[in-house]
Amino acid sequence: MTVSCGGALQDQIVIAARTTTETVRAHPGLPAGVHCTVTETADGSSARVRVTTTAAAPVAVVAGGTVTATTSNAYTADALPAAPTAWTAPGGVPTRLAATGGDATAALSLLALASLLGGALLLGRARRRSRR
Repeated sequence: MTVSCGGALQDQIVIAARTTTETVRAHPGLPAGVHCTVTETADGSSARVRVTTTAAAPVAVVAGGTVTATTSNAYTADALPAAPTAWTAPGGVPTRLAATGGDATAALSLLALASLLGGALLLGRARRRSRR
């Protein structure tokens, strides 16, 4: 934020990210009659956080008195988009497995059965050769 009181004062106020307490800045000794404004130069909004700022109205310093200029921000976090449950091409055909993986039990069982059958055939062939 920038506090500007004519030529009498220029002040930058930086509020750290995730600050949840009120930030107060006093500027004593300003001459009576000077007008001050508070301008929000960066409100901390992002792609996922919306900020609603209520800006302070300009104030005039009075002799021997105190004036207050208050700017407030309200932050709202946007909801994250839902994770896709399935990836499908046009026509409803899956284009890849879900992020959690797939069920490989059937494929591994078939591979194990083919290995056993292949091993049994090789063993039977080796026995026939040894009998000759």
